[in-house]
Amino acid sequence: MRLRSTWFVVPLILLTLTGCATSSATSKPSEPSDSASPAASVTIAPPVDGASSQALAPVPTWGPPDEAAIAQAQMWLDTASLPPSAVRSDTQVGGYTTTTGWPCGPIAEATAYWTIPDVTVAEAARWMVDNPTPGLISTASWPFDDTWRGPALIGFIPEAGAQEGIVFEVVGWDDGVAVRAQIAALAADSTCLPIPDGDHWGAPGQG
Repeated sequence: MRLRSTWFVVPLILLTLTGCATSSATSKPSEPSDSASPAASVTIAPPVDGASSQALAPVPTWGPPDEAAIAQAQMWLDTASLPPSAVRSDTQVGGYTTTTGWPCGPIAEATAYWTIPDVTVAEAARWMVDNPTPGLISTASWPFDDTWRGPALIGFIPEAGAQEGIVFEVVGWDDGVAVRAQIAALAADSTCLPIPDGDHWGAPGQG
């Protein structure tokens, strides 16, 4: 996520506060493909020490997320919607240009990777925007037409204004594309980092 007017780094989570977005596609909705294997692992984001960042109040101290947040992150990972030909990888594939920072906590996080053969970045991105993960809506603000070059960021959130969900990054890879999903689910008692008056957090995926 990006703070509209101020960049900063939150300790211990490597948060280059970035976001994501996308738009339009053809193809039929996916059924859970081979993307659902192997088993996913949800991690608990480490607590954030009370450190100060430029022009901001001290960062809150966050403890571990509750069981509901862990279960939600796992569900979004298990049901992540990708084209039917997507193949899940249990190791990192692809080279990615962003890191999604989630500005609220406590939070449960998960990361997963896929490869999709014989598609372009634009084709894969359009399909994913048109076939969102169940229960999520896209933060897309532009179409990925066939002239699109380079990586595509695609954000999905449960409701407008949410600072949780999935951010996909699609990059060219071999004869197709590689996809990384960064997933975060907030605990019931989560709070967000303070920001100066007049600023607001951008939507996940709108980097």
